[in-house]
Amino acid sequence: MGPSAKAANIARQHIQEGVVAGILNNGKKGYPRLEIDDFCQDYARLNLYLLAMSAIQDPNNDIKDLWSWFQIQGIHGVPWADWGGIGPEALYKDIKSRGHQVDITSIDGQDPREGDREVGYCTHGTILFPSWHRGYAAMIEQAIQAKMVEIASTFKRKGPNDLASRSRSAAIQFRQPYWDPFRARAGQAWNNTLQPGLSLILAVKRVKVTRPDLTEAEIDNPLYSYKFPGRDKFINARPALLPRIEGNEWAGLDIRTRETHRRPPDPNNPISSNNVAIQRRLEGSIGDSAGTLQWRDLMEKAYHTLMLDSPQQVPNAKNLYHRFATNDWERAEQIALGVTQLSPNGDPHSLEAWHNEMHGIIGGQGGTMGNPDTAGHDPIFIFHHANVDRHYALWQARYPKEWWGAAQAAATENNYTQLLGTYQTPQTPLIPFRRKPPTIGQNHAQKNTFWNTDDIRDHSTLGYQYNPIPTDMSPNERSREATRDININLAWYKARPTALDGPFVDPVPMDKVKAFLSWPPRIDDRTDQNPLWTPITATPGPLHPNRLPIRRQLRAEGSVGDSSVLLPVPAPEFAKLPDSDFEYIFPPSTISSAGYVKLWFFNFRCLRHTLGTSFTVYVFLGDFPTSSSEWSKAPNLVMPLFQIVRFNPAAFEATPDSGPATQSGAISPEDGTLKKLVPKVEKEKHSTCGNCARQQEDRRMLADTAPLTQSLLKYIRLGEAVPDADDIEQGDLPGVAVRSLESDDVVPFLKRNLHWRVVRSDGEEIPRDQLEEFKVFVTQRGLTLPKNNFDVPIYDPAELKWDVTDNRPGGLASGEHP
Repeated sequence: MGPSAKAANIARQHIQEGVVAGILNNGKKGYPRLEIDDFCQDYARLNLYLLAMSAIQDPNNDIKDLWSWFQIQGIHGVPWADWGGIGPEALYKDIKSRGHQVDITSIDGQDPREGDREVGYCTHGTILFPSWHRGYAAMIEQAIQAKMVEIASTFKRKGPNDLASRSRSAAIQFRQPYWDPFRARAGQAWNNTLQPGLSLILAVKRVKVTRPDLTEAEIDNPLYSYKFPGRDKFINARPALLPRIEGNEWAGLDIRTRETHRRPPDPNNPISSNNVAIQRRLEGSIGDSAGTLQWRDLMEKAYHTLMLDSPQQVPNAKNLYHRFATNDWERAEQIALGVTQLSPNGDPHSLEAWHNEMHGIIGGQGGTMGNPDTAGHDPIFIFHHANVDRHYALWQARYPKEWWGAAQAAATENNYTQLLGTYQTPQTPLIPFRRKPPTIGQNHAQKNTFWNTDDIRDHSTLGYQYNPIPTDMSPNERSREATRDININLAWYKARPTALDGPFVDPVPMDKVKAFLSWPPRIDDRTDQNPLWTPITATPGPLHPNRLPIRRQLRAEGSVGDSSVLLPVPAPEFAKLPDSDFEYIFPPSTISSAGYVKLWFFNFRCLRHTLGTSFTVYVFLGDFPTSSSEWSKAPNLVMPLFQIVRFNPAAFEATPDSGPATQSGAISPEDGTLKKLVPKVEKEKHSTCGNCARQQEDRRMLADTAPLTQSLLKYIRLGEAVPDADDIEQGDLPGVAVRSLESDDVVPFLKRNLHWRVVRSDGEEIPRDQLEEFKVFVTQRGLTLPKNNFDVPIYDPAELKWDVTDNRPGGLASGEHP
């Protein structure tokens, strides 16, 4: 029996046993996961992957098949049903069988017996977020490889190096590719015209494949969208699920298109995707041709998440892993520390928060990825989460000794097998990911053996690697290589790539990829043949393009404008220090000879369940449109901070002219369009089930942050182009211009021009003073920038700047704790 046949038998056995055994690796530590554009360069590999994904997603599959796309991706959310017989009582049975305490606090005075049947198994707002999703990505990867091995074995043979042989090798070496939104897709590094964003293979509706009989065919691209099973499938196979499907997020899918969508053009009638709109947000050309620097802000946020607060800099931090893993906000720790500075452990930067922003950008209002109950079904989900896991691995490589710590953590969200308040430790089972087949006739702990966080601390246990940090390196070597990788690929502070960055920054050519029907491909099947990327010309620096949107009159708090006046930006000056390998985006006047600069951040915290659903905090620096529907493409938008929160249907009314309430809105029973949610009055919110009561009475908080520094640099570069006070109708007003990053300049400017607004998941603007415990606070940190790719940034503690937010709606008052 050859290697391919053995692999097929092993893969089939794992599938039959319902276990997550990790990817097949021939006894090695594992092949690396590749970025999707690199993955596409091997035709046999990409072709087999497309065939396997198409087979797993086939709408004619038996919906009882545990390893179909419907079943696996349903683990994350709908249809809120048992996977592999693992019910909502599984976690508590496991915990109690080991004699461990279950709950930190119980609202009804008793430990729970099961989780919440109205949500999926996934963990959000919890320290388990990175490890649970690591196990989940490995499960999806295993299912895809098993199908690839199966299909490869059926290819018609024609010679020693034919497509059949290459397909068999590709199946064994397969690892799920990741999508890096900061990877260059167009342009050249040498003239600074690089543009990041979507991979083309994720944005075309149709692709070309070679079938096992060696005939070519056009198929729906299984990386573009997923078509849900029709209602007849449930009538014939699983009628018990019909009430769930017809009473929740899926109710409108059958009426509309039963297909996943990304950033639909009409959020009230989400029947199509707009990948071009996603690209515009990632490349920084949203709004009009003036553009923003949003992609660099996102990159900066990811950089700080991986680099901020190393154990050497903050040796007294309680638990760096907790801070990194989740957006849970431990306010008690802030109060205990005092009001002079933020706790190093309480900084709002986290892997989960950055991950949430990407869900919001991809999904938009009404899109599949914007809703945790449906997000898993969009094929882009696994590419995004493989990249989230890569960031998790980079952080682990940076800090090899940092781990969970001795303290237990409390879940802040319900899921299918646990309620908020449940104790979590590194040994908490990651359900439903079995590591061994169930055994009949034994107690629960032996019957189901699940992976836990300690088990998969080393991701190579699951059979895969990431370049350039293979796990067979020494810890010191891995830490050094992780630092280098982050300083190359998330280098928000560099004015332009350098020769020392190597070939990593240049885009991979995609014009030879045989899967495309034409070149350039038609994005979203648009008939105008619009390219995914807007062409740009070379500029002296990262401004893109070389004009900046700004109103001639920056208005006071509470007013808005259309940012219609464009002022030319002077050619930027970039700092170059004598002992540094880089030029920096900072003007020479804003950086010391030692590379020391001042960073500024917008931050907020609030009760996690204050709105009963997900929401977005929009951050602007300058004027913004009057209509909230235009905010996501406003030129002065700094960042939309999207918050994933479990939807609580008990918090909303069912109106006569609408069907069930969902996160995206109330679904019309007539045509499937979405209407605004109607919140219940406060006293009615609490006459609900016990699980809902736990969520409503929970006082746990979330927090998030947006970098302001690069937006401030835009205004600093304007210099005298900003009109003087004498030119302004309202007279001599402070804060009209900013000419440095020092507090004396920045604080008056932010008081006048920093704005924030809150929008619920259905698109409704929520008054800032109506969110419980909602507080915005601005911080400033000193930073000594790296001088080379192996250098580590040195951060000062964060300082609160109360003057910016005092006496403003939702703002932190002077002397108040965040």
